Amino acid sequence: MGGGNVGHMENYDHDGFGISEDDNDDNGGMPELLEELYTSWDQSGEHPKFGRVLEDAKRGLCPESKLSRFSFLVKFLHVKSYYRIINTTFHALAKLLSQAFPNCDLPPSYYDVKQYFRELGLGYECIHVCTNNCVLCQNEYANLDE
Repeated sequence: MGGGNVGHMENYDHDGFGISEDDNDDNGGMPELLEELYTSWDQSGEHPKFGRVLEDAKRGLCPESKLSRFSFLVKFLHVKSYYRIINTTFHALAKLLSQAFPNCDLPPSYYDVKQYFRELGLGYECIHVCTNNCVLCQNEYANLDE
């Protein structure tokens, strides 16, 4: 039953990203980035917009978790991208997780997860592609239908 996806899921834990139980990297593989952000925060003397995200990276998701809230959300978005989960499905999962684990303070929607990372200045621009994957619909091709 659904045997085609089983191999894909097994590879997930061994592809360098996986959520394994012996994962000791509680910053989601980003300690250098966090150090640079702290340094720029200290030098500016201002409370940055991303201060909450920096604090979340230092604090565990919940008492039993080895992951920080920040690293969990990074990995959650990676799973969305890796498995090509559509926005409505991701939204439903985010809502379910936030209701199931209220002490973890998880964002309850896809929009809220995106807003969280916008505090770091991270975002993306959606660029459509031709159905034949031959051209990106941007610049002079932005308004074309075919």
